[in-house]
Amino acid sequence: EKIIRYINDSEKTSDVNKISLNITTTLMNASEEVARKKGKRKNNISDETKKKIQERKQLYRL
Repeated sequence: EKIIRYINDSEKTSDVNKISLNITTTLMNASEEVARKKGKRKNNISDETKKKIQERKQLYRL
């Protein structure tokens, strides 16, 4: 029973992490888009943001 509970808890944690990553990615993309529209950035997503997204994806193994 403890093992099943642990597996269920870890699945919930994984889902929460994926949702968190999706929200973070969406917000970063939106802020980049706003900056681009204001003329502060020429590219849609900065290299720094791409790097952060890749690091988080690796962390959660999407």
